[in-house]
Amino acid sequence: MHEEFDRVAGEVAKSLGDPTRRAILIAIRESSEPLAASDISDMFGIHRTVARHHLNLLAAEGFVTSSAATDPRPVGRPAKRYRAGTREIHLDYPPRNPNLLVELLTHLVETAGPDDKGEVAYRFGQNYGQELAAELGESTAGGFDEAITTVADIMRGVGFGARAEKDAGQLLTSHCPFGAYALDHPEVVCSFDRGMVAGLMGTIHCRSDVEIAPHHNLEEICITTISPQLQTDIA
Repeated sequence: MHEEFDRVAGEVAKSLGDPTRRAILIAIRESSEPLAASDISDMFGIHRTVARHHLNLLAAEGFVTSSAATDPRPVGRPAKRYRAGTREIHLDYPPRNPNLLVELLTHLVETAGPDDKGEVAYRFGQNYGQELAAELGESTAGGFDEAITTVADIMRGVGFGARAEKDAGQLLTSHCPFGAYALDHPEVVCSFDRGMVAGLMGTIHCRSDVEIAPHHNLEEICITTISPQLQTDIA
């Protein structure tokens, strides 16, 4: 079983080993319309050439397919638009699935006491972040800014549309894999998210205080502010 997992994982590593590329595939799969390289560039804050590179690798392995845009352009070739391909990823040990997290959080909402939900969700998220960083082997000897960038990369790999604002010590999240569930249960989802970021930061760099200004609709940005804990807090 382990050998088969390693074999299949090796086949997709070239295409999906990069966290941004995994997040791009998630975005294409979740989009109701085909996406162009310019769309990917805007969504992830990367140059269009970089976006095309990621898309070409995904297309080469059959994870996405491309077609020319139907709207004619006055000059140049029509822009390609990408949709999910037919290739599926089958692993004996499935990758972490945001849907599974939703199910677990739903169970938490149904079973935890009203005064315990936020605390339990935070601990759950913290453990998840610690395990995720450990599994990816993520650590950094760099500074706090580099750690925040690494956290944003990891979060994109599990479905968050996150980017780092290093000067402000913040993560700006334009897409949450929990979707409308986060709007219905912000006290649980935001506590989970705080714990996840705290777990990631604590594993790859230093223990940190994390605060979240949640969005109130799916189009708004969720702002996560991170600050290292003082030594007196850590003792």
